[in-house]
Amino acid sequence: MPRRRKSDLGRSSSGARAKRIARSQESEEHTQTRLTLDAERHASHRAAETEEQSQARRFLDAQRHVAQRAAETLVQTQARRLLDADRHAVLRDAETLDQSQVRRLLDADRHAALRDAETLEQSQARRRIDADRHAALRDAETLDQSQVRRLLDADRHAALRDAETLEQSQARRRIDADRHAALRDAETLDQSQVRRLLDADRHAALRDAETLEQSQARRRLDADRHAALRDAETLDQSQVRRLLDADRHAALRDAETLEQSQARRRLDADRHAALRDAETLDQTQARRRLDADRHASQRAAETLEQTQVRRVLDAERHASLFAEYRGR
Repeated sequence: MPRRRKSDLGRSSSGARAKRIARSQESEEHTQTRLTLDAERHASHRAAETEEQSQARRFLDAQRHVAQRAAETLVQTQARRLLDADRHAVLRDAETLDQSQVRRLLDADRHAALRDAETLEQSQARRRIDADRHAALRDAETLDQSQVRRLLDADRHAALRDAETLEQSQARRRIDADRHAALRDAETLDQSQVRRLLDADRHAALRDAETLEQSQARRRLDADRHAALRDAETLDQSQVRRLLDADRHAALRDAETLEQSQARRRLDADRHAALRDAETLDQTQARRRLDADRHASQRAAETLEQTQVRRVLDAERHASLFAEYRGR
């Protein structure tokens, strides 16, 4: 009967213990040399792997990393993340442009595959974590970092939109509209007011930077969009929109200075004149009927004081128009 071979578990354990002791006594130069040699050895091993061996190694590494992370304390987790972040930053800084593009493509494919495999609960949890992480990063930004990030985001979004197909563009707009509506519905009154002020400042800055051609193109797009929205309104939605518009216009007029009011009236007069000049006969007649109905309903709702004020203003306006006509 052959002799039973002794287990080498004790020998391997003692060998691992001896290596740990030797590593703890290394100098900084020796540690860096050993790490470099290990990296080269691992790289050569990976290069010689078959596809099956590579997948098996990655699977084992993933399980080992998951087990190690599950056993970490909070302090160990934070320390590991800091080390990983530093290591990734060093690797990215050493990349060539081609290596950077390849890495981004691989990362995008990997993230897409992970998102496709998520359950609804995992997807919602990931989005909350991402939102918290992005918010923390933005809060820690300096003004210069914030401006650089916004420029990069704007360029990236523009490149993505330029590469969209018509179907992708329509789907993105619907998703954006739903997301914005959900965010607005969840706003408090103070948050809503702050958002509107920020939006107004942003829109004003964009308009100030427009060229004449860009301004005309934006107005045409806005007009088409508003017309499409009005055509899709129900009667109740149309009435609500008109009431809101009236309140908003009244608030804007109340806040005007005398010069702003006069400038607005001149612009309105020019705009109305241009619209009337472009009307067909049928459009003119339809507009006059609508104006007559609107004026009649407004007069019917006036108080006695409002009627008297309106008549005085009308008389002054007619007198100025008549004087202007006679001066010609």
